[in-house]
Amino acid sequence: MNIMINDKRTIKKYPLVLFLCSLFASIVLSLAVGLGVRPVLAQNQLALRPVEGIAAIVNDEVISIYDVDQRVGLFLATSGIPRTPENIDRIRGQVLRSLIDEKMQLQEAAEAKITISNAEIDDALLNMTRGGNGNLDDIKKFLAENGVQISTMRDQIHAELAWRAFVRYRFSGRVNVSEAEIDETLERALAAVNQARVNVSEILLLVDNPNDENRLMTLAGELVTQLRTGVDFAAIARQFSGAASAAAGGRIGWVTLEQMDPILAAQIANLQEGAITEPIRTSAGIYILLVAGRQQSGAVNPQRHLFDIIVLSFDNASDTLDAQLTKTRAAFTTCKKAEAMAKENGAQNVQRSDLNELGAFNAALQEVLLPLEAGSISQPIRKEQTTELIIVCDRKDDQGVQISRQQIENNIYSQRLSIMARRHLRELRRDAVVEYR
Repeated sequence: MNIMINDKRTIKKYPLVLFLCSLFASIVLSLAVGLGVRPVLAQNQLALRPVEGIAAIVNDEVISIYDVDQRVGLFLATSGIPRTPENIDRIRGQVLRSLIDEKMQLQEAAEAKITISNAEIDDALLNMTRGGNGNLDDIKKFLAENGVQISTMRDQIHAELAWRAFVRYRFSGRVNVSEAEIDETLERALAAVNQARVNVSEILLLVDNPNDENRLMTLAGELVTQLRTGVDFAAIARQFSGAASAAAGGRIGWVTLEQMDPILAAQIANLQEGAITEPIRTSAGIYILLVAGRQQSGAVNPQRHLFDIIVLSFDNASDTLDAQLTKTRAAFTTCKKAEAMAKENGAQNVQRSDLNELGAFNAALQEVLLPLEAGSISQPIRKEQTTELIIVCDRKDDQGVQISRQQIENNIYSQRLSIMARRHLRELRRDAVVEYR
């Protein structure tokens, strides 16, 4: 897909890395959206692991050195951070802390008789491949090339599913959102529609113990350095962030500066799109912010139109090029058929984008796409060595900011549930018996 989407520092270098990261973000985000539903779950049978020594014991349950090594490998592979001894040393302690948290979360889920089935984990993995240019075999191959077992990713998904199910089970009945709160929030949101907005992502390092502040500030500085070299922000957020947005790769979305904490707003007020802040110390913890975009208002913006396209590339050196192009355009009926018949019709390469904002495509392709409707095929686009046909499989035009009472209620509900979950995890940490080896 490199020919269609602008290079954002790592796209060409880590195409499958970004595929894995973006798809993993989408599945955990979909889990977060369903916080109000208590699922019926069945028992999961986890694969056995070789034990190469003990890293920690959490309430009499072992975390092996092998577990830590595998999770470090998974994090490095999916984040794009170089696998150097220095980087491994920097993140190993934080990875172990994350595994300890997961162990406590799984213990809580088990005590509440909440279990996750293999089928649910399989569904999560399958959902990761939808909307991308890969499949489960691609994921397994990519992880294997980095010395990581697919079971390591499955375990991480299992812990995420179990904890979210436990949080819904334990706390969902305690969250109340009043009509007055919805009215007040809706009024503020509507008033902010025509104000300048920023698309923000966040990483929040929670300082539960004052003695940890210096260590976490050092870690935050190292993360900023890595992020500014092109490491995937979403992968870092999922691994390290304690904010509710961690499940969505740290993405907060479009907000006005007035809607943000004044300390944070002041740090990003004059930053350019793509900029990353220095660590910001607040009463809530240590923040790192990414300015993913800026716009003057919430009005309709063609750059946010969504296009799902297929690019068919034909070799200019072919003696039958014109016939191939004519046949392909004449035979076009559906995208599914076009993909299936592309090679037979002479296409050298077939690439599908799935839904992406218009602004994500290069400038030349944007000009081609903007006038095309869903279900249409472009005129041939001549290049130096190839000729391309662009098929628009789907198009969803930006409608500007759309605010509903249901969205506001869901947002308030999710934020409060997340606060309860973080508070409960702090209590688990306080009461747990953890022995480091």
